[in-house]
Amino acid sequence: MWSIWWARRRAIHDDQYQSPLSTSVFITKFLGDLDLMAENKLRPTKVQHVMPKELHVTADNAATKATRPVWIPPTDFDVKINVDGGVSCGRRGAAAVICRDKAGAFLGSSARVFEGLTDPPSLEAQACNEALALATDLNLNDVCVTSDCAEVISKIGTEAPCHYTSILREISYRSTHFQDIRFVHESRKYNLEAHSLAKAAVSLSNGRHVWLVTTPDIICIPMNIQI
Repeated sequence: MWSIWWARRRAIHDDQYQSPLSTSVFITKFLGDLDLMAENKLRPTKVQHVMPKELHVTADNAATKATRPVWIPPTDFDVKINVDGGVSCGRRGAAAVICRDKAGAFLGSSARVFEGLTDPPSLEAQACNEALALATDLNLNDVCVTSDCAEVISKIGTEAPCHYTSILREISYRSTHFQDIRFVHESRKYNLEAHSLAKAAVSLSNGRHVWLVTTPDIICIPMNIQI
């Protein structure tokens, strides 16, 4: 109800119209967050954290492997970049990405903050584009990019007419500079790390932020890596 009211107020008072699809996507993602919160209340609160070049494994993790959402390592690629978009209550959006190798070691992460961009699919497309920028910074050639937005993933490589076609074209162009790259859809429950970073990044200043040595210090990101 709040999302519909906010879109209506923008149309009436700011003469800015948000597509019904964008409002629907935002509501769906928000309800998904609530479902995950409800699930986590029923699970053990103890989580493990992965620091660069370290992998912490506990008996609790082994016991709850079947029920706790986990990060999925790449199978046919050297590294994996999880991406997600986040929206603030105002008029700011963020596209966040986090890169890890097959063993789960942190390689780098980045986020782009946009003033006035709050369209969820556009932010997801920007996140996929940012993944390529981070991969270039890290000098990677064999990359798997995963997102929980099936709509955007299905349109990458097609340049299908939509309000973020220009972003899709840039993704297609950048993809030609990689030896092997694939864009894959994954469930939200396997993408919690990038989701947390995107939500936190909207509080940063506009522009691009990069972390190449340690995980972002703007938020403590819980990771549950089981390989």
